[in-house]
Amino acid sequence: MLALVVVLLQVMVVDRLPLPGGSVPDVALVVVVALGLTRGPLMGTIIGFFTGLDLDLVPPGGHLIGESALIFCVTGYACGRLGIWLERSVPRLLAAALIGVGAGEILRAGAGLIASDPGVTLSAVRQVLPITVLYDILLCPIVLFLAALTSRRSAIRPIGTRGLFRRRARIGRQAPRWPSGRPTVPGALADRTARIGRPP
Repeated sequence: MLALVVVLLQVMVVDRLPLPGGSVPDVALVVVVALGLTRGPLMGTIIGFFTGLDLDLVPPGGHLIGESALIFCVTGYACGRLGIWLERSVPRLLAAALIGVGAGEILRAGAGLIASDPGVTLSAVRQVLPITVLYDILLCPIVLFLAALTSRRSAIRPIGTRGLFRRRARIGRQAPRWPSGRPTVPGALADRTARIGRPP
């Protein structure tokens, strides 16, 4: 669902913005990089694959199906491994996000040139790629902050019910008490019963 929402936001809103330079930020790639850095390689791979696949399927296509899925999947996994290595340090994560979006844009441009996409030419890459990377870099801190905030909230676990059940079980196993309030001990109960049964 997140991948679909991001792709629809990219195609229906961001791609239609009249930004200077003739290019727009790649929100889908920035989200994949941010989630990979904050959630790990598994989440980066999954969100990267589905986001890239949605981009391949949403019109207008114009490129091979699976091309963006492969690039985003590799980018999300690499960012996830990099995030573990950086130990979730905020300045390092921000620097890694900038490197990740730059590498992702270069991979997309290179794959488009290799696959001979009609909209990807060498002159277009020279003109559009630096501006796209600049927009991605400007968007990275916001998306990375939101991703780190949501991952921190999801890492906070509610009070476990296992300890509550154990406490209730311990309460239920407490020894019965006499009306005086003293707990009954099996040995003491046996001695009391023996004394009651003896003749005076």
